[in-house]
Amino acid sequence: MGLTKISEILRKAKDDKYAVGAFNADNLEMVQAFIAAAETMRSPLILQVSLGAINYSGLGSVTNIAIYEAKNASIPVAVHLDHVKTYDQNVHALLAGVGSLCIDAADLPFESNLAVTKRVCELAHTAGLDAEAGIGYVPDSRENLSKEEAAQFKTDIAQAQKLVEKTKVDLLAVSIGSMRGMKDRVIDLDLELLEQINGALNIPLVLHGASGVKWESIQDAIQHGICKVNIASTFDQCFVDAIRLEISQHPEEKNFRKILSPAREEIKNVTSDIFNKLGSSSKY
Repeated sequence: MGLTKISEILRKAKDDKYAVGAFNADNLEMVQAFIAAAETMRSPLILQVSLGAINYSGLGSVTNIAIYEAKNASIPVAVHLDHVKTYDQNVHALLAGVGSLCIDAADLPFESNLAVTKRVCELAHTAGLDAEAGIGYVPDSRENLSKEEAAQFKTDIAQAQKLVEKTKVDLLAVSIGSMRGMKDRVIDLDLELLEQINGALNIPLVLHGASGVKWESIQDAIQHGICKVNIASTFDQCFVDAIRLEISQHPEEKNFRKILSPAREEIKNVTSDIFNKLGSSSKY
């Protein structure tokens, strides 16, 4: 199956009430681990080209790694732009061959978010691609917001309806209590709000900042419309921990491949477990 349009992957997920993992294509080892796990578990997969990876290794490099590995996979893999902030970044991603676009302007005033989202959606649809946008701000854990402060950033249903109607966006990230950059899974999502959003909209819904959400809450959210789950910090921590362990056990090792190979294998194991938790295993 290989490289697949994200809307095709998510349409099946929404209908069958499971979620697809969206993981950052930060380096070759992680990409290969994600795809190996997806093939073993027969799960669809979304590889995301993130701004962090773009700044580190370059848009062309990270995109080409993801596309090459996706094309050779035996399960459906979408290569998607992770949340970037500007229209120009989306243009560059389109030219680099990223399979679907994304604009994360949820931190802007609503009308500004609407305006830039409409432009990105028009760009994507003209090129025959899908586009993701967000409504409601998902804060970073480093902002140290109180529970009450974070709650004010949750998705407004009327604004979500207007954004979808005016932009024809294909998938929508919503803010229902998650937080980026979390190390521990301690968050319960606002499932009542999610149920209302899902009832008001008829498009795939996306959860950002899922690394800090309790698995039981994520699984409940999947039953109420979430069908794409972004996870990054979990894999970052896993990869670094595996490298540290390998170096501590083999401090004289000079072949970096022997250091990175166990980390790649650990990412594969963790990814396989996540596919089971998302309900996406054995779907292809």
